Amino acid sequence: MVSDALMHRVLWGLAVGEAKYESGVEPADLAASSLGAYARPGNLDGAAACHDPPAKRLALLLMSPEFQRR
Repeated sequence: MVSDALMHRVLWGLAVGEAKYESGVEPADLAASSLGAYARPGNLDGAAACHDPPAKRLALLLMSPEFQRR
């Protein structure tokens, strides 16, 4: 069972992903520029290689542990 707080963060990540992708933000670039050395290579590589739409890739990055800790 997913907690309400976690579900709200997932929905927020999807909403932000859709809104920011319309402005041309590339998820891997956003992760690299905002997290710098804190970004795990697996997340950056996954964001670049994932076949999901960019808005979903951005949402996944926003839900990553690195972004959740910041």
